[in-house]
Amino acid sequence: MKKEGKKIMNNFFLIYSILFSNIKLLVEVVVEAARHTGFVLSSGK
Repeated sequence: MKKEGKKIMNNFFLIYSILFSNIKLLVEVVVEAARHTGFVLSSGK
């Protein structure tokens, strides 16, 4: 029973770290896109 709980915790940690790195990547992409669109808008004026 104890071993099973540890396995679940390891899986949870793995999923959490994958989600966290994906969120970090997504934020970077959004920031880059916002920077590019902002640059395009300011250069278009």
